[in-house]
Amino acid sequence: MRYASASVLITPLAIVLLFGWCLVGRDRLGFRDVSHFYTPLYGYVAERQSQDWIPLWNPLDQTGIPLAGETTTALFYPLRIIVFSLPLDAETAMAWYVVLHLILASLTAWTAARWEGVSPLVAAIGGTMYAFSGSIFFLYTNPPFLIGAAWLPAVLGACLCRAGPDDRYRVPIAAICLAMMVLGGDPQTALHAVLTVTAVSLLRLIRRRPLALTPAKLLRIPFIAALLAAPQITSSIDWSRHSDRVRQREPNESWWTPPVVGSARHQAFEYSVPPWHTIELLTPNAFGQLFPENLRVSRMLPGDGRVWTPTLYMGFLGAIGIIASLLRVRSQGLEMWAAIAILSLLVSMGHFGVVWWMQAATGRLEWLDSAIGGPAWWLDQLIPGYGSFRYPGKWLSIFALAVSLTTSRWIEGDLLRGSVRVAGVMVTAAVIVLLVTLIGSSIPLAPVQERWLALGVDAFWGPLQWSSFLRQLQGSLIHTILIGVMVAAALSLYRLEWVSRQKLLWILLFVTLADTSIAARQLLLPVPRQTEQRLIGMLESESESSLDASRWLRTQSGSGWPNTWAETSNPQREIEVEASSRWAWFGRWHLENQQAVFNNMVSIQSKEMSQFWQASRDICGERNIDEQRRFWKAMRQWLDIDGELHKSGSAKRVMLDGEVFHLVDRTTFVDKNSGELAIHHQWTVEFPSTSIVAMRQRLTEVMDADGHLAPMLHAATESFAAPASSENPKRRGAEVDSRRVARLQESSHQPESATYRVELDQPALLTRVVYQDGSWRAKVRSSGSEAWVDAEVHRVDYLKQGVILPAGHHVLRFVYQPWWLFPSIVLSLVTFLCVLAFNSQLGRVKIINRGGRGETRSKEV
Repeated sequence: MRYASASVLITPLAIVLLFGWCLVGRDRLGFRDVSHFYTPLYGYVAERQSQDWIPLWNPLDQTGIPLAGETTTALFYPLRIIVFSLPLDAETAMAWYVVLHLILASLTAWTAARWEGVSPLVAAIGGTMYAFSGSIFFLYTNPPFLIGAAWLPAVLGACLCRAGPDDRYRVPIAAICLAMMVLGGDPQTALHAVLTVTAVSLLRLIRRRPLALTPAKLLRIPFIAALLAAPQITSSIDWSRHSDRVRQREPNESWWTPPVVGSARHQAFEYSVPPWHTIELLTPNAFGQLFPENLRVSRMLPGDGRVWTPTLYMGFLGAIGIIASLLRVRSQGLEMWAAIAILSLLVSMGHFGVVWWMQAATGRLEWLDSAIGGPAWWLDQLIPGYGSFRYPGKWLSIFALAVSLTTSRWIEGDLLRGSVRVAGVMVTAAVIVLLVTLIGSSIPLAPVQERWLALGVDAFWGPLQWSSFLRQLQGSLIHTILIGVMVAAALSLYRLEWVSRQKLLWILLFVTLADTSIAARQLLLPVPRQTEQRLIGMLESESESSLDASRWLRTQSGSGWPNTWAETSNPQREIEVEASSRWAWFGRWHLENQQAVFNNMVSIQSKEMSQFWQASRDICGERNIDEQRRFWKAMRQWLDIDGELHKSGSAKRVMLDGEVFHLVDRTTFVDKNSGELAIHHQWTVEFPSTSIVAMRQRLTEVMDADGHLAPMLHAATESFAAPASSENPKRRGAEVDSRRVARLQESSHQPESATYRVELDQPALLTRVVYQDGSWRAKVRSSGSEAWVDAEVHRVDYLKQGVILPAGHHVLRFVYQPWWLFPSIVLSLVTFLCVLAFNSQLGRVKIINRGGRGETRSKEV
C-alpha cells in the first residue's frame, strides 16, 4: 500500500510523454477544430487580452461578432487565461491547454472512483480508462468539449456518489466545477450533467432510496454555478437573441416526417453514433482510421454519417467490466453507473431511434423520422431549445465516465472477491471471439466492387484503402488478443495465489495503460511545425498578391481543395492538409494575420448572416455564371469587401527535401480601398424583418443596383420616417470623402470604440459595415459645444449599423457597451467570495470533550 496513492500520477505522466513534441514546440496539434479553429482563435484572444483585460468585440469575423457571446471563446475561463498568458506561442500553448485538461480528466475520474469506495490502484485504472478512451482523448480536436469532460467526473461524483466527499464540500465542488464547464465553453455537457443528476435523483426518490444530497442542496448547485458563470451566461443569452441556433420550423415541417437535409432539425441530430460502432468497445480499430490515409470502411455503410470520435474503445477491461455488469442484472439488478452508461450511449445514437430499428427490420416506414422514440428525440421534444445545442455524440463523455466507474466497481468487487474464475471465463471467451474474427479477416476476400469503394472517398484523405484496412484490423485484433491474454494470465496467477492482490492491481494498471495509450496514440495527429513553415514560406515567395484590404471574401472552385487529394492516398497527407488550410485561411487562420474575413467559420453566427448565405445560394442557383459574378461584385461593393482570396481544385506542386507536396492553389487580388464610414443623404425605412424572403428581396435589389443602393434602416416603430426625396433612393449610393470623414483616434487594437470627425452640409445617415447586436452606443459632440449627446445606433441592411446626424461639424464616437458586463462580473465575484466564506465558516467546527472533572474543552478544526 506504500506506493498505491502514487498510482494517480502514472496516467498524467503518460499523457505528457504522449504529447511531448507538441509541448516543447517542435510539433503542433493538427486535425479538425483544434488546428484551424481554436489555435488561431485563442491566440487572437490572448493577444487582445494582453492589451485589454476584457476584450468584447471581434471585428475580424464576418461584419463583427461579440467575443464572449460566442461561448466557445472561453473569454472568462481562468485556465485558458493562465495558459495563454504564458510566454508561449499559440501552437505550444494549445498543446499545454489540451494536456492540462486530459490530466484533469484523469484526476477527476480517479477522484470520482475513490468517492465510489474503490482503492487508489483501482481508481487509477478507472482514471486511465476515462482519459485515454476514444470518447475523451479524441476531444483534443475540440477543446471546449474536452474542458467539459475534464470537469464532468467531479460534478457527477459529488452529486451521485454516496460515499463521496464530506457533505459540506459537495455543493461548492459541484457548483464550481459546473461553472468551469460553462466558462470553458461547454454549457451543453453542464446541462447533460444536470439532467443526469436529476434523472437519477428522481428515480431514487421514486424507489425510496437514499440520496447522496438532499433535493434542496441539489437545487442549490446549478443556481450557484449560474451565478459563478454569470458573465458567460448573460453574454451568451444576449447573443442568442441574434443567433441562428434558435430553431425555426421549416415550411410545411411536421414532427413525424424526416427533417429536410441542412435544416436546423437535421443539424441537431448530426454526429449521431451508429449502433454498429459499439463493436469498437472490444477492439480499437474495428472500422479503420480516418487519417492520414483513408481506412474508414464504415463510410460504405448507409447512415454512418459524420464522425464524432473514430473509436469508442476504452480498454479491454472496460469492455469486460460493462459486459459483466450486464450479465449480473438478473441476480443483482442493474447498477447505477451501468444504467447511466447504457442510457447515455442510447442518447448518443441520436437519430437511430425506435423508428430506425423498425425501418431497418422491415425496410419500410421511410416517411417517418428515424429519430422518433429514441432518447435524443424525447430530449429534443420535451426540453425547450435543446435542439439548438446539436450533436447527440456529445453524450459520449458521460458514457465513458459511467463505464470507467462501472469497471472500477467491478474490479474492486466481483473481480477481487471470489469471482476470478467467472472473470477468467469472460476474458477467455472474449479472446476466442477476437481470435476467430482475426482468422476470418485473414481469409482472402474477393475484391470489393469499385462502386462500394467510391462511397468511402474522402476529400482530404483520399480513396478508401481496403487492403490497408484489413491489415490494420488484423493488427487491432492482435493488439486486443495480447491484452486479453495478459489479463487472463494475471487473473490466473492471482487465483493460484502466486501474486498478491496489490501486485495484481499493479499489473492490471500497467496493462490498461499500455492498452489504452497505444490506441489513443493512433488518434493523435501532430504536425511538424518546421516543415509546415517551410512549405508556407515557399508558397509566400511565389505569391505576388498584397494583403492590403479592409475585408476579404473567400471564394473557391468546387470543394476548393486539390482534386488530387481525393484521387490519391499519401501517408504525408496531414502536412499537405494543414499547411494548405493555414495558407488558405481556412476556418479562422485569418486571425493569425489580423485580416478581416466576411465568410469565415464561427461557432455561433447571427441569424441575419445565416439568412444572407441561404438567400445567396437561392439567388445564385437560379442564375448563370455571368449573373453570379455580377451578384458577387455587387455584394462586395455593398459590404465594402475589397479583397478576394480564391482557392481552386488545382494543386500547387512544391518540392521540399526531395519530396513532392500537393498544396492548395491560392490566388488573391485587391479591388479597391473601401471607406470606413459612408455618408448617405437618402435612405429607406422599413419595419424590422428577419425572414429569408425579406433578405432575398434585399439582396436582389442590391444586385440590380450593382451594389450602389441607398441603405435600409430598420426602425423600431413604423412611425419612424425617411427623408423625403423625389428621386429613387434605391439607386443612390454612399458618399465617401476623406475630407468630410476622418478617423480621429482608437487603433485597431481597440475595436470596441472608434471616433470620427464629420462635416455635413445637410442631415445624413452615416453607416459602417459593423453588425449591431444592440450593444453599440454612439455619442456626438457638435461644433461650439463641449457636451456629448447620445445618438441612437440603428441596424442598417441587416449586417450594418448607422447613426443619423444633422448638418454641421461633429465628432462622432462609437462605443461597444454591453449591458451585462459590469453587473454579471460583480455578481460572479460576490458569489465566489460568499462560497469561500461560507465553507470556511463550516470548517470551524467545535469538538466538545467533557473531561473527568466535568470540564468542557473545545477545539477548532
